[in-house]
Amino acid sequence: MSLKRDVLWLLKKYQIGISRRLGQHFLVDERVMQKIINYLEPSSNDILLEIGPGLGILTNLVAAHVKKVYAIEKDSRMAEIARKLARDNVEIIVGDFLKVKLPEFNKILGNIPYSISSQITARILPLDFDLAVLMYQKEFAERFKARPGTKKYGRLTVLVNYYADVELLDEVSPRAFYPSPEVKSVIVRFRKLTKPRVNVKDEKFFFDITRMLFSQRRKKIKNILQNYGMPVDNKTPYLDMRGDSLSIEQIAELANYVYERIS
Repeated sequence: MSLKRDVLWLLKKYQIGISRRLGQHFLVDERVMQKIINYLEPSSNDILLEIGPGLGILTNLVAAHVKKVYAIEKDSRMAEIARKLARDNVEIIVGDFLKVKLPEFNKILGNIPYSISSQITARILPLDFDLAVLMYQKEFAERFKARPGTKKYGRLTVLVNYYADVELLDEVSPRAFYPSPEVKSVIVRFRKLTKPRVNVKDEKFFFDITRMLFSQRRKKIKNILQNYGMPVDNKTPYLDMRGDSLSIEQIAELANYVYERIS
């Protein structure tokens, strides 16, 4: 792959190594990059936020299709190279995506570190954006589409589907990266909903109830609520079901019912 040669040349030229601690795996397959750009549905008015641009190769490719790119890179060595190579409409921000103040944007792009996928996803979804295209470990991303009662169904499933429509698009081979990860990857697209998927009386309480249900997922809901000191009566819905068996709509119904009784 010519992009792999480019990456190796840049790393050698600037005498820097790859940080395994930061989970660095550079995407070096131009066909995959082009798919990612297409999935972003870019326009000349878009302001893009990129998470982990690395050397900025994909950054510059997508920058040709949008108004502005803000690229947040934690590794200052990589950020320095990306800044030297950047197009005029690219701004490199050195910092931890989970901590930095974010600029205004309407779309998100990222080949993210798999070790902090949960934290990145949790920060992204409540933000105001139209579309996000991110690379995830395949096994992790399958949790986004998991069905109630299955092993992969959990808090993350509820969180994602509360805020967005999610699509698992192309599977990506380890050979598309340098160095190659030990897992398969998948391109995921989020379309942010104009309003949350379900109506809840209190959003924080809805997510508190979700956390309770999945912290004791094999227990009946009656026991879970009692264990957390929540009121239970004979009209409380789904008391004999397990914590991990409720759909997002049913969790919302349960949370609203309990919230009315503690407010």
